[in-house]
Amino acid sequence: MPGRAPSITGSTRLAAVIGSPVRHSRSPSLANAAFGAAGLDWAMVAFEVAEGRAGEALLAVRALDLGGLMVTMPHKAAVIPHLDEVTPTAAALGAVNSISWVEGALVGHNTDGHGLVRS
Repeated sequence: MPGRAPSITGSTRLAAVIGSPVRHSRSPSLANAAFGAAGLDWAMVAFEVAEGRAGEALLAVRALDLGGLMVTMPHKAAVIPHLDEVTPTAAALGAVNSISWVEGALVGHNTDGHGLVRS
């Protein structure tokens, strides 16, 4: 049913998008629809994170073992010092828009260029 919240259990893997402002973001709705269509027990939520608090947000990602993180303004550059690794593209751009776990390390990526080239 469209607009229906995903069924969240103790086994659900959680991902998030952080930014400020971020409550208007369509990312959780789009991701949750994709998770459901793929049969994945995942859910995405939006967290309003004030400017200057990106480091604290990354500590929470680690502590809560979130499955992944999307990053929007004003945190795209601010998260970089708090990551274990940054891809060459993200390093060259000085901005991260997604964070994933790779072999136990938080790795920052930037997919903006891929989207621009493909559009």
